Amino acid sequence: MKKLTFISGAIAFSLIGIGLLLQIMHLKGALLMQIFGLLIFSTLFSPLIFRYWYKF
Repeated sequence: MKKLTFISGAIAFSLIGIGLLLQIMHLKGALLMQIFGLLIFSTLFSPLIFRYWYKF
């Protein structure tokens, strides 16, 4: 569970960061990467990190 939490967080933040860089360079696919990064963050990483912190 701990490994899945940190891997999903790394993937989410990587997608958001790369999406921001692509958006600065005005390349295609930037918005899509940011959306997928935010979806992974909100649906997978956030619930898992709260579960890890508070040990439900």
